[in-house]
Amino acid sequence: VCAVALVRQDGADLRARVAIGGVASRPYVWKVAMRETVLGETPVPQVELPTDLGWRSDYLGSADYRREVARVTAQRALSAAWEDVML
Repeated sequence: VCAVALVRQDGADLRARVAIGGVASRPYVWKVAMRETVLGETPVPQVELPTDLGWRSDYLGSADYRREVARVTAQRALSAAWEDVML
């Protein structure tokens, strides 16, 4: 399971995307909801994984295990990207 996140400042708005791989038949990218985000005042948004991803199970891990590892990995990636923008 792997994850990467990108947070950009676009004028007064912040935009974030997260991508995860190793959990389904192909990598998945989605936008993170950034509701009325003010740079420097808002905590890191929480990652909400899509439920209709088609999580796979195999001898390396169950779908539930991959989902939890993906959630933690995606949150860590988003937190790191968020901190880079805040600097």
